[in-house]
Amino acid sequence: MPWNARAGAPSTKLSSDRYVLELFANGRTDVAGAVTLITSDSAYSVAIPRSDLLRSAGSNDFYAEPILVAFDKPVDVHYAYVDQIGVDGAAPEACPTVVQQVHPFTADAGNEFDVSIGGDVKPVNATFLQALPDLKCGRAYIPSGLPRGAGGVVGAYGNQRKSTVIRIYIDSNGIPAGASIERPSGIDGLDNNALGLVEHTRYEPAKFLCTPVVSEMSIEMEYNP
Repeated sequence: MPWNARAGAPSTKLSSDRYVLELFANGRTDVAGAVTLITSDSAYSVAIPRSDLLRSAGSNDFYAEPILVAFDKPVDVHYAYVDQIGVDGAAPEACPTVVQQVHPFTADAGNEFDVSIGGDVKPVNATFLQALPDLKCGRAYIPSGLPRGAGGVVGAYGNQRKSTVIRIYIDSNGIPAGASIERPSGIDGLDNNALGLVEHTRYEPAKFLCTPVVSEMSIEMEYNP
């Protein structure tokens, strides 16, 4: 997220010379890696120094302290993705990760961006990689999608309207690589049926800089009377 250095708080404007990164991992000791940041016209790399992982209270989620990133001028970062990561002391390696869209701070997202950075934190400098090429596909990021003609209504359940939301991980070939129930219908049989359907569907993969990439998406499957 963009950072307002003077206020010591998240910025309500996208353009800034400071950004904050938050890194999450399943490792239980530390994490290091590299993150690529994409502006409207350029790509930058940020080397993430090895940092201790902290555990979220009451969960198995682990995270590193927020990392302050410095640019030599205000930029408008639109997308971020982890290019390399190494946990539990391992050397960072290339890994396919989901592209994250960067948003300025809003009051509605206040709870999501609960970040605190002290004034004595030394920022990590972003390194310019290259100017973006001409994007023949038209956009920097195109989300994954259902096959053409596919719909969300999958069947009927008596005289009741039911729906299930499935969260699915899709590889760069459009093949499901994992799915979970994000919002159950309350009927196990319907949820399992919806889960099976999305796991046996081929998808349009997401594209980043016109190249197919891994992604996640939520699909609502409806059962109508």
